Amino acid sequence: MSRSVPEDSGTGAMSDRQWAGMFLGDESYAGSKSYYQLSQAVEEIFGFQYTIPVHQGRGAEQILFPLLVELAKEKGASEPVFLSNHHFDTTKAHIEMAGAKAKNFICASALKTEIVDDWKGNFDLNELSNEIKCNQKNIAAIIITITCNSVGGQPVSMENIRSAARIARDSGIPVIIDAARFAENAYFIKQRDSEFFHETISNIVKLIFSEADIFTMSAKKDGMVNIGGLCCFRNNESLFRQAQLRCVPMEGFVTYGGLAGRDMAAMAIGLQEALNEDHLRSRIAQVEYLGHKLQQAGVPIQTPEGTLVLFFVFFTLFVRIKVLAGDVGTFPILLCLELHWGILNCNKSDLNYHLLRLN
Repeated sequence: MSRSVPEDSGTGAMSDRQWAGMFLGDESYAGSKSYYQLSQAVEEIFGFQYTIPVHQGRGAEQILFPLLVELAKEKGASEPVFLSNHHFDTTKAHIEMAGAKAKNFICASALKTEIVDDWKGNFDLNELSNEIKCNQKNIAAIIITITCNSVGGQPVSMENIRSAARIARDSGIPVIIDAARFAENAYFIKQRDSEFFHETISNIVKLIFSEADIFTMSAKKDGMVNIGGLCCFRNNESLFRQAQLRCVPMEGFVTYGGLAGRDMAAMAIGLQEALNEDHLRSRIAQVEYLGHKLQQAGVPIQTPEGTLVLFFVFFTLFVRIKVLAGDVGTFPILLCLELHWGILNCNKSDLNYHLLRLN
């Protein structure tokens, strides 16, 4: 028996309603009814007027980031930069491919895996503010990643989201939400912030996204589809139209974006179903259950457990393996797990790099 640990993206089972919706998908090349069904779902859930479907999250990044880099340069940026709590790896790659730099401003507790902090996905707001003061003209956008995959699927608090967005707005900087785990982040806010104990997940999502100008999404996570993503704009029609122009050669016509009509139909339903609190409770409880079992067995992990992943602290498990950052890293350990126990896994190099430096 083998276990594929990284299989979280687009590999889950869709619901009966999603499968039924696929049979009703409109495969028209232009003006598909399924596109308008998806656009309506986006407006109802997130409050965003303008929707571009894409094949997955990186499709949104490849049409959006070059555009934002160009706009930053038009405003005088010589070395455009994107700031985030922590960029996902493909997000960072697309920023660099667009000719910009990606900088992370994750809170200090995220790198202290042994301590419990409810909001390890938060920005270090002081560092973020200082960077903007020193380098404002070069900042193309601020990206709020929810939940923060690269430090263990850790949530971002509502207060931190609002503060980061306010800092950006005060300096005229666009705010983007990387929304792959939007519903799970909202669930954590409901569970961990007393201000929101009695709010619905739907209302919390609306409050989160009221702080953003743009959002990108891989719908293969909380959208619960096998393929699909979004690039959406709150009310900036001009920017939306410019992104549409990039969509056509990169993803496909603007009302299908590299997707079949049936995929858009399934996504529209999945986005709604992702708000179901019973579903969210069950999913996150599975991660917590595995995390508790590992800790009982003496396996060190990032605590508390996040939404989609469990991060093993390898240097604690293998104290005799001394590795220099930039060398082979944790890959020998990962290979041992696969060869001896059949556990396929992945290396989150940024967090491992920080942990190795701290050690």
